[in-house]
Amino acid sequence: MRSRQRFGHLRIRDKPDPIRKAMQIEVSHDGEVIPVEYEGPITISDLLEKLGIPASTVLAVHGDTIVPHTSRIESDISLELIVVSSGG
Repeated sequence: MRSRQRFGHLRIRDKPDPIRKAMQIEVSHDGEVIPVEYEGPITISDLLEKLGIPASTVLAVHGDTIVPHTSRIESDISLELIVVSSGG
């Protein structure tokens, strides 16, 4: 079992998991489900950049909770991206 310490929102693992595979991130956006595999932690902002989705145009939702784009993804997750519109 891995040893973990928590410092605020940051999680530090003392021992790497040698059998850990890439994280499975499922992103729902504009009626499409985009499966993403990624090695290691990534912020939602960085994920959006890699997908070519401008961060200012979407809210990231996990379950029923809006999560900040600065949140780190450290394990398998499903995210819904809700398009935000503005203007008049």
